[in-house]
Amino acid sequence: MRGNTINPALLEMSEVVSEDSVRRNFGKIDEAEEVQWLQHRLGYCAAPLLSERWILDADTTVKLLYGHQEGAVKGYNSHKPGRPSHTCHTYFLSSLRLILEVEVKAGNQTASKYSSPGLWELLGRLPRAHWPALIRGDRDWGTQANMARAEQEGVPYLFKLRMTKRVKKAVERLMRGAVWCAAGQGWQGVETRLRLEGWGRARRAIVLRRQIKADLTMVAQPRLWLFLQLGDGLARDTTAAPTRALSREVAAAARRGQAAPANGRQWPWHAGTRRGRQVGHQ
Repeated sequence: MRGNTINPALLEMSEVVSEDSVRRNFGKIDEAEEVQWLQHRLGYCAAPLLSERWILDADTTVKLLYGHQEGAVKGYNSHKPGRPSHTCHTYFLSSLRLILEVEVKAGNQTASKYSSPGLWELLGRLPRAHWPALIRGDRDWGTQANMARAEQEGVPYLFKLRMTKRVKKAVERLMRGAVWCAAGQGWQGVETRLRLEGWGRARRAIVLRRQIKADLTMVAQPRLWLFLQLGDGLARDTTAAPTRALSREVAAAARRGQAAPANGRQWPWHAGTRRGRQVGHQ
């Protein structure tokens, strides 16, 4: 806000305090009270939007660090291997890219098992009528624990799958004999059911493909995006027109695969510290 000539006027703000003043004053507040206050204010800003149907995206971003900060440890860092970092676990409203909450953790805590508790804590603070119509996540979210929790809570989900041997065999089988439908934006899709090792039951899976325009001699294998989605709740609404319903769902999956913020782009997070401790929520 500081140095911005538009937003302060829109918010009827006569002055904008400096970042140092904000950090200094937050340092005088108990950490638990500070987090509760911040969560309440963030929830107040987003609450009017959550009455509409919306999709929650869960994403993890690596923030490179310099100097000595709590939680600055070596973890996954594709741009600067070996450098200490923090991990920002982000939950946001997908269509508006509006961040609902961020948890800052140590650089070696990038897995979804560190994100999942914060995600369900966030949803627990929301009225059930404001819960998302769908939870989306990258391939690290496609685990038995995450899927079982979403099924227990009755929330549909869409997660990518890792290309394990069994998944590759299913893709090869579908490539040879399945009937593919148009999914929009040049994509084709087909659905099947998979039960991978460690899963409690078989689940619905969607496979996407599209023609590669580059020289095939330069491509090691066709570009494929695999997604896993809870279909029980949606299937009851789409049995009358399964082909059309599949096309809509696959098209949404394709857009998610093309626009996924993780891995391909690092967001410029600036996480502050207080009393020598890392603030856990941004």
